[in-house]
Amino acid sequence: MGLKRGATSDPLTGGTKDVSPQLLTMVNVMTVANTYKEVQVPLPVNRFFAGKSKAIVIEILKLFFDLSEVDANPPAVGGIISIQAQLSTASLTGINAGDSRVFVKGEKIVRGAFTAAGSYATGATDPITIDLTDGAGHGFLVGGDQIFFGLGTSGFTAPGSGVIKALYRFKEIGLDEYIGIVQGQQ
Repeated sequence: MGLKRGATSDPLTGGTKDVSPQLLTMVNVMTVANTYKEVQVPLPVNRFFAGKSKAIVIEILKLFFDLSEVDANPPAVGGIISIQAQLSTASLTGINAGDSRVFVKGEKIVRGAFTAAGSYATGATDPITIDLTDGAGHGFLVGGDQIFFGLGTSGFTAPGSGVIKALYRFKEIGLDEYIGIVQGQQ
């Protein structure tokens, strides 16, 4: 079923016709190992005219996480060394995937032991890719002007770092939906 002549809406972009996603690069460099660090990331400014009773929001489609390599060896008794990154719509004080304002979390874990009797370790490869679409091309909508990139490590000897690239586009939505999104993301 096609759109009526002169219609301003489409199923993917809600009327902005922004079908060519862009990349937003976010960087977080910790200052102290094993201590949570968060950076505020301003979102791109849209240049679209919103229709009557409409709002323009960011729609995040995919995320690519590139997290520091583990910089320590597991202890002889065995252990876990990890780095975790999250994106949230509100400022937080630690990694917390259970918080409703956290919309994605990426983690790299190394489990292992180093002993004379035998050693083992597991590894991970970057980038970690996370698809936020619903299978029909619709992504995660952000109602605010910024998001927050939190980073934490466990078992590191030096501060870690992370880069997240977000594939996004602008989308026009109804004012009622926009108000609900903003209230739910605070």
